[in-house]
Amino acid sequence: MSASSSASMHALMQKLAALGYTCYAPDRPGFGASDDPDIEPPSIAWYAELYHASFSLLPGFEHGCHILGHDSGGIIGTELANAERYGGFARSLTCIGPTVMSAEQRLEMSKTFLEPINKPVPSGG
Repeated sequence: MSASSSASMHALMQKLAALGYTCYAPDRPGFGASDDPDIEPPSIAWYAELYHASFSLLPGFEHGCHILGHDSGGIIGTELANAERYGGFARSLTCIGPTVMSAEQRLEMSKTFLEPINKPVPSGG
C-alpha cells in the first residue's frame, strides 16, 4: 500500500498466520519503512515485476500465492493477477479500496473529488 506502512497489516497477518498462512507485507518502495528507490518508478507494472521477481525466489511460492492489496497495492495485485504475464502466481486476489480508471475517468473525477474538504484561512484559525 502507499502513503502508509505495512505495520497496519500486522494484526491481520497474526490472525492469518494462526490459520497456517505465511504472510508478507512489503512496503511499496518509498513508503512506510522502505528506502526511497534510486529511480522514479515508471509504472505500476514496475512494482508488479519487482514483487513477482522477489517473491518468486522464496520457498512456498512455487504454486503462487494469495494477494491482498490495499489502495495502490490492490492495483499492483491486479497486475500480478495477469495470467498471461505471471502465470498462476496470483491464486486469489482481494482488493481493498483500489480504483483503476482511464485517463478520461480520472479527469472527470478530478472535477469534483479533488477539491479540498475545507479551506484553510490565512490566520490558521
